[in-house]
Amino acid sequence: MNYSVGIVTYIERFDRWFKPLLKTIKSHKPDVEIIVCINGEHKKPFDETYRREMLLFLSQYTNVYPMFFTAHRSLSKLWNNLLINATNDIVVRMDDDITIANDYFWEQIEIALQQSNYISFKINSSWSHTVLNRLEVEKVGWFDERLLAGGEEDGDFEWRYGNFFGREFLSMGGFNIINHWTQVNYDKCLVNLKKYDGKRSQFNKEFVGKKYRAEQSGETHGIMTIDGEAKLTCVLPTLNQYPYEKFCWENKEKL
Repeated sequence: MNYSVGIVTYIERFDRWFKPLLKTIKSHKPDVEIIVCINGEHKKPFDETYRREMLLFLSQYTNVYPMFFTAHRSLSKLWNNLLINATNDIVVRMDDDITIANDYFWEQIEIALQQSNYISFKINSSWSHTVLNRLEVEKVGWFDERLLAGGEEDGDFEWRYGNFFGREFLSMGGFNIINHWTQVNYDKCLVNLKKYDGKRSQFNKEFVGKKYRAEQSGETHGIMTIDGEAKLTCVLPTLNQYPYEKFCWENKEKL
């Protein structure tokens, strides 16, 4: 099965993290389709110099498609857009602050896809890098865009995934990939937004506290907890946010 690559990035990670990552991917997979969601900042105009430099940098490579968001949008929104705009149903989704540390990563991805029977999975148990089957994501109901910034979208999706499919979200290990999150300057993450834990949205945390209720009769799925409690009931269900995408997939060949 063919796959695309999806990356979300923003201005503070352009030179140090995003450029080396894209160069590495294209050095090993020059023809792979890469969708890039370039996020804006909250209550700040989009930086024109950054826009020009990003376009010039991406223009060096074939099959790379940028989407600019003029104002800050949530990770849920951007992840959904990566999936919707990809040519392929399978998307290898990566954070921008990672390093692929060996030449065999893409061979490992293809082996893991076959071993998993092409269902979604985390790489090395981390949402910093995931392989997503958008047919599954559509069935679960997409990432919840009511989470208006960054944080909690992964746990929320794991809970809904487990609840829908009756199986836990898979993880495939053994990948030599480095996550540099400890080296990122979190003072520049989520600029002008209320945060907790350095980089996660306070709004998102408060929202999932309303979306889920901890109770002994609830279900435990994945990494989702509320105040340390894992048995949860969803009281604010997620509606399918893109109800006509499936219709498009099923009918586009008739055009």
